[in-house]
Amino acid sequence: MNNKCFNLNFYLLLLFIIFIQQFLTCSKTTSTQITGGSGAGNPGGYVTVALIVDTLIQNNLSKNSYNTLKLNKNLVLGTGSQFKIVDDSGLNMIVTEAIIYIKAIHFMLETGQQPSKLLESFNQPLQYDSTSIILNGPFVFDAIGGICTPSIDTLKLPEAKYTGIKLLFDTNNLQKTPRAQAGKTNYSVEINGNFNYHSTQRNFSFLLDVNQPIIYPHYNTFSVVRNDTANINVIFNPQNWLKGISLLFCLDNNFIIFENNGDLIITENSGQQGPCNAIESTIRRNLIDSGKLNVW
Repeated sequence: MNNKCFNLNFYLLLLFIIFIQQFLTCSKTTSTQITGGSGAGNPGGYVTVALIVDTLIQNNLSKNSYNTLKLNKNLVLGTGSQFKIVDDSGLNMIVTEAIIYIKAIHFMLETGQQPSKLLESFNQPLQYDSTSIILNGPFVFDAIGGICTPSIDTLKLPEAKYTGIKLLFDTNNLQKTPRAQAGKTNYSVEINGNFNYHSTQRNFSFLLDVNQPIIYPHYNTFSVVRNDTANINVIFNPQNWLKGISLLFCLDNNFIIFENNGDLIITENSGQQGPCNAIESTIRRNLIDSGKLNVW
């Protein structure tokens, strides 16, 4: 009788040990699936995106000075925001508006990561290609105010390591300013302001046709992680926007002429004859090259 009881107790204990082992194994598997690095188990992290001009004219806009820009409405928010750019002849031009039209933003992944896996069951309006997570627009960036329409401040990206962003500019955005209504529509960057030409105040617009993707790499990889926000900023330094250009020479010699209303509008068709024929492409290249990606 004692032996039978002993055997029964032994088998019950053995079954209990096996049950505990199976329970622990299932618990570990469930935990791994929830916290995994891709697919349905990737909770993602928040990001913001801004394209902004360094109106303080610093070589490197820091996080502190960026916050100063956002707080100081006289500098960047609302009316009165402006800064100066100077061409090679010393002509001063005051920029009051800088608008950038974007079709899509590619968040470029570190080599070896699988975009399709990262987006499995990921509840955000995102697409992917072989190297990037893609957010489709259109977006209108006020690069002086640091404001985007629609706003990109509650976007979630998959947790991963990223190497930079690629911008697809939009030359057909329907939200353009009244200059589009005047038939000048083939542009994706709009720089507006005023300048003094031989004692006469003039308005100007640079309508730049950025028609190819532009990549802004980060100096190192950056991570998007849960419980944190990655602030992704392309910051433009306007000091060299008019480098290699003498607008005064072009205007004085009628290689570029004013509009009938007295405004100066530079497009891809400006100065087609003579030494000023590359003025739009030079300004466009200078502006693109002045951008630098910072992530905080």
